Amino acid sequence: SFEPVPFLFERLKTNFNLNHFHNISLQKLAVSDKKEELFFEIPDNKNSAGISLNKEKSSKSDVVYSITIDEFVRQHNIPTVDFIKIDVEGFENFVINGGVSTLIKFHPILFIEIDNKNLNKNETSEKQLLTQLQDKLGYVLYKVDGNRTIKITSIQDTNEHYDVLCIFEMN
Repeated sequence: SFEPVPFLFERLKTNFNLNHFHNISLQKLAVSDKKEELFFEIPDNKNSAGISLNKEKSSKSDVVYSITIDEFVRQHNIPTVDFIKIDVEGFENFVINGGVSTLIKFHPILFIEIDNKNLNKNETSEKQLLTQLQDKLGYVLYKVDGNRTIKITSIQDTNEHYDVLCIFEMN
């Protein structure tokens, strides 16, 4: 589990310890498309924070460090990746771009939060992300709506906030 934000990492550790998990490794890192120093913007409402592309530290930001999925898998000799959940407040494309080799090699199931407004803040879009997953990486996409999954047949930018289930299907 990756969590770069100090106060959220402490919450994660508390939850981890309270539940006596033994099969989870906690990483105080962001996941991106490269290894670098990033800035995490801390808003007044801490429930809607996110990583900023702004390379200038401000009074409302903390430095966080990133790694790619591909590099993490390589460094830790991870033999297989079955499932990846991504909820990174608009930074999803960067996570996917840093994990392309892992996705191609293992074809894990992906569960990704989609919010085009957040994606736009990071100079990307819902359409760009979903098109890459479908056309370049071979995933079939399903919008999760409560207890139902609805196959996505037309990719477009929306103003919806939803989750997408991505399953690799061999042609």
